[in-house]
Parts: sequence; structure tokens; C-alpha cells
Amino acid sequence: MQKVFEFLKTHVAHVATVDENGNPQTRPFGAVCVYDGKLCLTTGGHNAVYKQLLHNGKIAISSVDDNGMDWFRFDGEAIAFTNDNDKAKSAMLAENPNLKPIYDNTPVVQIFWLKGIAKFVDIMGNAKETITL
Repeated sequence: MQKVFEFLKTHVAHVATVDENGNPQTRPFGAVCVYDGKLCLTTGGHNAVYKQLLHNGKIAISSVDDNGMDWFRFDGEAIAFTNDNDKAKSAMLAENPNLKPIYDNTPVVQIFWLKGIAKFVDIMGNAKETITL
């Protein structure tokens, strides 16, 4: 998991979710943290991605390294923290202080942890490493 965290911490990733009509929706994400041994991302309750992940937790994430020849892919689900969300939010803001002005006073900030398969692949799609989260 640490390799996935380090990669996503230093690269913008594109997150795909499913909207209420079953259509894919993508947007860039740039903040991750590790909390309770889980890789996490965050969003505010005002965002469509928040509603989409609560309704249908299916998620795909992709990114590319700086040379454009190696890719990262994740397929799985995003699971909302319930009891520990405030502690997970604190961990997220500590890891990503640039989010504090956005989420410090936002009424609903949800942390989701990722469960699924992460792959580092070459440009031809050949798996170089597979990591279960």
C-alpha cells in the first residue's frame, strides 16, 4: 500500500465514479492519506462525487508517471468511514494542509477508504506490480 500512497501523493490522479444514471464521471484528485492502515481520499458533501460514492461505491483511479510510459490503475470500491470519520478527516488535513482552507469549516467532509486492486502497468498494459488494498 505504501507504494500506491507515495505514487498518488506525487501525481494527480483521475477518479471515475458512476452517476445516478449509470454514466461514468471523472475528475482529478490530488490528495490522499493513510488512516488506520487504509488508503483514503476525501470530498465535501456539496460535491457530486460525494453523492455518487455514497450511492454506488464503485471507483476507478488512473494516473501516469512523469515519463508517460508507466501507468497506475485502481479498480474497486470507496467505503465511507462512519465512526472514525472525524479522526480520518484530521489525518487527511494533516497530510494535505492545502485542504484546510477548503475543508476546515465545510459542514460535511467525508473520508472514503479504498478497497480493491491497484496495478502499476507499462504503456502496453502489461502489469509490473499488483497490490491488493
